[in-house]
Amino acid sequence: MRWGSLVVLAVVATLVCGLPAAAGAATLSDSFAAREAVQGLPIVAVGSNMGAGKEAGEPTPKPLAPAGRSVWLRWEPTGTGFVTVSTCGSETPTVLGVYQGTQLDQLTELGGVANFGLECSPLTHGVTFEAIAGLEYEILVDGNVFFVPPGVQSSGEGAISLRLEATPPPVNDDFAAAAELLGRTTEEPSGSRFYFGGVFGHNWGATHEAGEPSRQQGPDAPSVWYRWTAPASGPVRIAADGAFGRQIWLGVYGGESLESLQGIGAGADFVEFPASAGTTYMVAVDGAAGSGAGAMTSFGVRASMRLAPTSVPLTLPATAPIDSLAPQTSFRAKRVRPRARAVSFAFGASEASATFRCQLDRRRQAPCSSPKSYAGLGFGRHTFKVYAVDAAGNADPSPAATRFRISAPPRL
Repeated sequence: MRWGSLVVLAVVATLVCGLPAAAGAATLSDSFAAREAVQGLPIVAVGSNMGAGKEAGEPTPKPLAPAGRSVWLRWEPTGTGFVTVSTCGSETPTVLGVYQGTQLDQLTELGGVANFGLECSPLTHGVTFEAIAGLEYEILVDGNVFFVPPGVQSSGEGAISLRLEATPPPVNDDFAAAAELLGRTTEEPSGSRFYFGGVFGHNWGATHEAGEPSRQQGPDAPSVWYRWTAPASGPVRIAADGAFGRQIWLGVYGGESLESLQGIGAGADFVEFPASAGTTYMVAVDGAAGSGAGAMTSFGVRASMRLAPTSVPLTLPATAPIDSLAPQTSFRAKRVRPRARAVSFAFGASEASATFRCQLDRRRQAPCSSPKSYAGLGFGRHTFKVYAVDAAGNADPSPAATRFRISAPPRL
């Protein structure tokens, strides 16, 4: 069986979140059967997948497009807790998959993700899961030859940096430590004004405080908190986008303490309500549908408003400032019809004049408008991405993306 390039791992002896590390060294192998095992946290690997290949029966992290230049590692935790595996710092875009199982063709995927470029953060471009002491986890790293940013060339081979580390608990787990949700106002030449604020978050390791209001997720939902102050009076939409399209639950409240909170609205994915200028609102995000570790995920939280236009449209001077602010793209609805092998999406942008470009699976990006529908789809998993582009040509660098499945009809 052929071996690929070897990657030497530095296993640092430390204690992180109750997961003690074991000192030692290991190698990543092109051979699943000959993969080496490491224990503990944190682990930092620096190496290359040059010359590696893909074995028969090897899984493909879904819904990604690996190059077939994969290397493997087995990891065994020495404690129970949330762990994040990432390839941030690699010199080539990568695909990462985490599995359980001992047979190559019978592995169960816990998570897969693509590193789109050379810059990323572990929580947004890694795989986070709850590691259980006594179990073993298989980690696959491959090259990424499809989901790469414009201007980046990827052969699927190159230097790789692999990290395994304890997932930091959310700093805004408690109501008293709510994170600020900040934004800014943009103004179009016509006088139209828009407000948009956004922040990335997660609820891995979060808890439910005593006295915290219950939402549809149930009293034990692991929640985190945000604080948002309305820049003006008018309708506002506060929304949360879960990783890979996972549904997020959130609630909006008025009040300065858990005991004095007054419910304004709660629901899945977004809440809309009339805001009062200068008023501070508290936002609780529960995470994905479910309870326990299954309800924990990463997400983006957004606040958006269409403000009253200025009384006089702007007159552009000869040296008008250049619009360098990219619009933000968001989904409004998704409908999958497996029997018809069809799907439709509704989406929007933070700038009213924005146009859109859509991409389904490996197809080329193409101009599109909302709603966008596809029919005659093949069975299996699919990925849809949509980019908003404003009048100045600024494209959303983080497009709205979701995945869905067209299931084959049962055999009679």
